[in-house]
Amino acid sequence: MSNTTDDATTTTTTTTAAPESEGNDASSPALEVIVLLESPGGSVSSYGLAASHLQRLRSTPGIKLTICVDSVAASGGYMMACMASPNQLFCAPFAMVGSIGVIGQSVNVQKALQNFGIRPYVFLGGKNKQPVGMLGDVTKDGMETMQLMIDRIHDSFREHVREAREESLVKAFVAEGADKSPTNYFSQAKLSHSQQSLDRVANGDVFLGVQALKLGLVDRLITSDEYIAERIQHGTRVLKLVIHHRHAGLSSLFLGPPHHSFSWNKWSVRAKSVMSTIASSWSGIDGSNVSPTNVQLKMDAHL
Repeated sequence: MSNTTDDATTTTTTTTAAPESEGNDASSPALEVIVLLESPGGSVSSYGLAASHLQRLRSTPGIKLTICVDSVAASGGYMMACMASPNQLFCAPFAMVGSIGVIGQSVNVQKALQNFGIRPYVFLGGKNKQPVGMLGDVTKDGMETMQLMIDRIHDSFREHVREAREESLVKAFVAEGADKSPTNYFSQAKLSHSQQSLDRVANGDVFLGVQALKLGLVDRLITSDEYIAERIQHGTRVLKLVIHHRHAGLSSLFLGPPHHSFSWNKWSVRAKSVMSTIASSWSGIDGSNVSPTNVQLKMDAHL
């Protein structure tokens, strides 16, 4: 997860409603929300907010949150993925999972500018404000302060994963034979298991799905299509949420439906057609013709 850049996250949500039957358990959730999550991570704030929304959904009574990862859920992506309801985080065998770490990057051009006779000055209020930036001298104290900031974010990330996956991580840790002795939940041994099980996965490393299952990062190896098909075979009614994007106003005439590849030739033909349509539609409004050159159009910059 980076505290400087943001990568796109693509999510598709499928809502699964439990069928009405006499055999249903009254205590089981009436609704299951399946999130198809694919993300390599991005900015801390953005993914932290997204994870909070998923946590709110997970905590809603009567809803089971299932998250499926077919390709990648790394760094901020895993911060979101671990918010699945207990035992409901699934991934494909060769999906990339984990990367529980933080990276901060900065380029300093102070010396390069000085070589050209340029001396930038930076004025700060607060000694820890922007310890390392593009301009200004890089000091040892500034480097240490920046590293402390990264470490604090990482500690918060680790705690986030521990709260969401502690039981699964400890169970996988004990299953590998690290310590087979029975322990009480509040015992020191249990706390040691929790710390060790977290340390071996929360170091920035990335794991394949088959490895993540053994480490307790995920609960089952299965693709999203397989899981949804499985639910349908069990008689569950499945509803898929599809988001339709529509351009408003004249921009829809120029740009057409979203997700189409842009072509200058098609755009030129479309623009000429639109101009002709506007000119002909304006002709005769007040008994006179309106020249197309008098019509001004503000075109969207979304190419």
